[in-house]
Amino acid sequence: MFSSDRIGVRTLWRIAASGGSPQQLTGIGEGAFLPSVSRQGNRLAYVQNVFDPNIWRLNGISSDRKRGPPVKLIASTREDEGAQYSPDGKKIAFQSDRSGRYEIWVCESDGRNTVQLTFDSNMAGSPSWSHDGKWIYFGSNRTGDWQVWKMPSAGGQAVPVTRKGGAVAFESPDGKLLYYSKSLGPSEPGLWRVPVEGGEEVPVIKSLKGELAGYWAVVDQGIYFVEPNEGSRQLNSAAPAALKFMTFATGQISQITLLQNPPWDHNPGLSVSPDGRWILYTGIEPGGSDIMMMENFH
Repeated sequence: MFSSDRIGVRTLWRIAASGGSPQQLTGIGEGAFLPSVSRQGNRLAYVQNVFDPNIWRLNGISSDRKRGPPVKLIASTREDEGAQYSPDGKKIAFQSDRSGRYEIWVCESDGRNTVQLTFDSNMAGSPSWSHDGKWIYFGSNRTGDWQVWKMPSAGGQAVPVTRKGGAVAFESPDGKLLYYSKSLGPSEPGLWRVPVEGGEEVPVIKSLKGELAGYWAVVDQGIYFVEPNEGSRQLNSAAPAALKFMTFATGQISQITLLQNPPWDHNPGLSVSPDGRWILYTGIEPGGSDIMMMENFH
């Protein structure tokens, strides 16, 4: 038994004494290392690094404020991630396991008055609303590979949107184009777009890939995105990732700032307020380590 980051995150693996292919242990979270099995062979102890993802806020390019360092806006001792502004910018919805399991929460735009909305939810595939509110987009591998699907917001049958791969999807502010990232499966990675009514897909930002493929947001003037760089793939890395902006009018890409807290590799990870003044992202802080015990191990 050993610890390895061969799939991009560090977890536990085992291999037969006679050799063969390593098998990943199920039920083990990220950041696991130093495994030890009891003499009876029915208990597994291991050390697990604890990272504290929180939601940070910084100024957008439309802000009239002087750019300063990111401010921790929504935080707890558990995981807080996936923040998204409401259409009017007055509320923020986010996901958190602060209650013991992942649920949807909502708070004011300044982070106050946090309220739990769901109490028995299942993990969703990065759902998002259409511009007119009639559809909900989501990622699914129900047909064997990851594609973008949509279903009526009032309920009904889901229909496929993409055919060549897709995961996280958001409509443009005018509702004419659907932008989506490809990060899972054999499809070519990057950020792509397709007309909402259907048509040929077009690559937009090919460098958007890996665990940061969900860190992008479309606004009227262009697209915010986080650029992966050497060192940022490891959750405990001190190497900052770069927040960049691609302008629609010219296609020019400029760097906005460096995110000193490494982005948490969950989707989606970036949101911009409707007025363009604020940007939210999920950044992690090292939180030490815990000794974990798995009963009935075999």
